[in-house]
Amino acid sequence: MRFRAIEKNKGRFLTIMYDVNFGKGRLRGKTNLQVPRDCIKTFNPLSLKTTNEFTQAKKLETLGKLNDFELHIETTKADLKSENLNNPLPPLKEAIEIYFGRTKEQESEKTLSLFEFMDYYTEIKKNETTTKNGEVKKITNSTINEYKRLKTLLGEYRDEKKIALNYKTINNKFYNEFSEWLGNYPSKPNTIGKHIKILKLFMNKAHIEGHHNNLKFKSFKILKEKVDHEYLNETEIEELFNKRSSFPKKYLPKIDYFLLMCYTSLRVSDMLTLRKKNIIMDEIPLLEWRESKNSAPVYIRITNKVQTILDFYDGCFPNDLIDTKVNRGQSINDVLIRIFKHKKIRNHCGRRSFVNNEIIKGTPYDDIIRTTNHKSRESFNHYVVQSTCKELLKARARREFDK
Repeated sequence: MRFRAIEKNKGRFLTIMYDVNFGKGRLRGKTNLQVPRDCIKTFNPLSLKTTNEFTQAKKLETLGKLNDFELHIETTKADLKSENLNNPLPPLKEAIEIYFGRTKEQESEKTLSLFEFMDYYTEIKKNETTTKNGEVKKITNSTINEYKRLKTLLGEYRDEKKIALNYKTINNKFYNEFSEWLGNYPSKPNTIGKHIKILKLFMNKAHIEGHHNNLKFKSFKILKEKVDHEYLNETEIEELFNKRSSFPKKYLPKIDYFLLMCYTSLRVSDMLTLRKKNIIMDEIPLLEWRESKNSAPVYIRITNKVQTILDFYDGCFPNDLIDTKVNRGQSINDVLIRIFKHKKIRNHCGRRSFVNNEIIKGTPYDDIIRTTNHKSRESFNHYVVQSTCKELLKARARREFDK
């Protein structure tokens, strides 16, 4: 019997594989153990003694587990030989799977580690559907990516700090140090809060399913940055539109995307995905847009100003035509900040401008929400600027706006 170490995924550690000769055949498979990358690939357990990645206790623990496994194999082989089987390899393979707790029955009852549970829960949510208002939906890809992103960050944090990271270590000390580490990444308070919120979700679900009893995560605070929400009024948007021809060519696509958001209510991420195929020439020209793969399409009327911008790009969107694609909201913001130095321009400024200007014009809230495709009045209210803007205050008074 011999052991090998091979790369199963990119990282600092290699999976230990086993080779077992038995009779005229050979079994190959993986153990549940890993070794640092600086161990040679034709793995000799003695090479553990020279690595600096494991503590002495961890080295002895790993060697002990390998010795126990090898003893189990030799004992099982001796028992199988006494049975005089024609092909003893299948029962030996089954004994190995049972030893590592990998049979279907064992897997269903197995206590998952933190990282295993994150993979398990993410996979479950990927295929899960929910029914709301009679419409069957799957969780969005962006949410799944946020789950995966947190797991990646936790792995990087664990490797950088060279610490064990499990249910037991998720405590107030971890919360403070991980939040500080995220701040150096750098991450804004709202982003840090999002990661902590997802971590609490994982910990809570794992606790409900009986994988741990550590409830210290419940005291973790979700950070939230107070943001001064601003928008451009119709006069400012009109001035920006009229000055399009005076801007440098490299800035114009970003300015045009911002104007398109002001006119259509779309988010940065959605606007940048639109292409010529999303333009429908019906009785009136329309933009067809879907928020996610499974949602119903939303149709937005192409106004004269939107058409003027599209005509500048041969009836397309800027990213259909230009060589260097606009692909980040921040790059759009950087250009707008130079133009509107008195405004705090953020990613949703265009969408927020649409909402508030429609309120001032007297458009019914339900009509605005249908255009913005908000799922609730509460989420829509986040886009309504809570300021001392005279026009908005008068509009709210006229419409008896309910916060």
